[in-house]
Amino acid sequence: MLILLTVCISSIVAIAYIGYSSGQQALSDSIFNQLISLRDSKAYQIETYFKNLGSQAMVN
Repeated sequence: MLILLTVCISSIVAIAYIGYSSGQQALSDSIFNQLISLRDSKAYQIETYFKNLGSQAMVN
């Protein structure tokens, strides 16, 4: 009976660890992708700003 309890508890611990690890990796990947998207968006905004600034300088 004690062996069965030990096997059950170790299985639960193993499954919990695997779930935690995969969840942590998924969150890390999601955050990384969001940061890349934010970087690209800001770069586009800066490029557009300077293009507009340059075209306004040519007009004036």
